[in-house]
Amino acid sequence: MDDLIERLAAAYRGHALPHPALKPVTLAQWLLESGRGTSALARDHLNFAGLKWRAEMAPFATRVDHAAHDGADAYCRFASVEAFIGGYWAFLARRPGRRTSARSCSIPGMAAR
Repeated sequence: MDDLIERLAAAYRGHALPHPALKPVTLAQWLLESGRGTSALARDHLNFAGLKWRAEMAPFATRVDHAAHDGADAYCRFASVEAFIGGYWAFLARRPGRRTSARSCSIPGMAAR
């Protein structure tokens, strides 16, 4: 297994989720989305899920312009695999259709510090 994916999996193993059964499902999604960690977005920006930039992601990521297969756009650039994991779950914990702060993530251990 690639070192980058091993780092991601090891970091994810240590994170507590209220529904641990979601770990293999989300890891599988990240592997599929990132071409098993080989995409430029995963390699260069530690963004395994193709998360596009939103200001509310600032506690977890910085903005980076990236040209993906569907064109150029602003994406999240994460400083670590741990920041990616926290940002991913904060993104999912947002209320649909409302701008909410990623800091308000209700998943233990996933809120920005």
